[in-house]
Amino acid sequence: MRKTGHPIGLKKTWCEDKFWSPYQKLVVDTVIPYQEKILNDEIPGQEKSHALANFRIAAGLEEGEFYGMVF
Repeated sequence: MRKTGHPIGLKKTWCEDKFWSPYQKLVVDTVIPYQEKILNDEIPGQEKSHALANFRIAAGLEEGEFYGMVF
């Protein structure tokens, strides 16, 4: 089989559509920033996941012990 296409970077792609554009804006403006705060345990009143803290501990960038569920 012969390849005719080639990969392009994400920054060279876009989607402008009446249906998808509002969802894309929601994800960029609200969902991703919220998820970053959740992963960094920055949302008051939410149980801490230590998700990113566990990676920093494993990398030796932070002191501490693993916390949370093991998958």
